[in-house]
Amino acid sequence: MQQFAHQSDGYGAIKNNIVIRRLFDAVHLFLLQRDAGG
Repeated sequence: MQQFAHQSDGYGAIKNNIVIRRLFDAVHLFLLQRDAGG
């Protein structure tokens, strides 16, 4: 049970890293558009 949770946590960390990178890119694009529009 503990080993399975550890593997699941590792996989979740990889997924979260991808989500955070996409979110960071989206925020970066939003700020660029806001600066260009302002």
